[in-house]
Amino acid sequence: MPEMPRARTPQPRPDQARRAGTRLGDTLAAVLHDRPALVVGGAMLAVAGAFILADTLANALLAPGWDADSALSLIHAGQPAHRFKQFEFATVATLLAVAALRSREAIHAAWALLFAFLLVDGLVSGHTRIALHLFAMVDAPRFWRLRPEQVGKDLVWLAYAAVWSVVLAVALRLSSPPHRRLGLVMLIPALAYFFFAFVVDMVQLKVAMDLRRLGAVIEEGGELVTLALAGGVAAHCAFRPLPDGRRGRGGAPARARGSAIRPGDGAGAPGG
Repeated sequence: MPEMPRARTPQPRPDQARRAGTRLGDTLAAVLHDRPALVVGGAMLAVAGAFILADTLANALLAPGWDADSALSLIHAGQPAHRFKQFEFATVATLLAVAALRSREAIHAAWALLFAFLLVDGLVSGHTRIALHLFAMVDAPRFWRLRPEQVGKDLVWLAYAAVWSVVLAVALRLSSPPHRRLGLVMLIPALAYFFFAFVVDMVQLKVAMDLRRLGAVIEEGGELVTLALAGGVAAHCAFRPLPDGRRGRGGAPARARGSAIRPGDGAGAPGG
């Protein structure tokens, strides 16, 4: 009696295995190997590093008080380093706005609005003005022996974080899975920026006076660096090829080669 052929166990196709492996780690790897992300992020990082190095060398070589009105100062408002931070905010917001217009995904629009909001807040000292206005009407609380105005600024920062966390959570829910992962990658430099702007800013006020300038340099330098990283992620979101199913220029669908979004990855369907 001839032997019956054995049933073959179906093996997953390579494209299915690739789609199954496209998760947050793969999205992060795609950003790190993307040319626009490396060019934009690398350029911004190089300028940020130059400002940090110039301030460090000047502080080591020049007499005390050198940074009162010096263009090399990293920590004083109105100096080139401060202007460059505003430029970083504007660049990130613009790139994310481009990504939102190209992809029509809510998460890119939400991130663009957040960085634009932080730019405007910095230009008009919004959190400081709100804190002073609030505590002109009520008794300012004291926490960790900080100045009342500093406590007010920190409370405003926390309120900002609470409101924008809700906005980003809703935008993530409305976005397709590939763009949702890009939004989560952007969360890495955003949380790092919040750490320097809020945590380091609060801690450096409690250290000894001779260490406070070092704390301020760490705060300002960290903000410049994290915004440069955000610029790299934003450049990836703005310039990556469109996935299949969405028409690029000339009406031809673009292939997502080297992109965090791959064919068949659900880019066209909203939600989870």
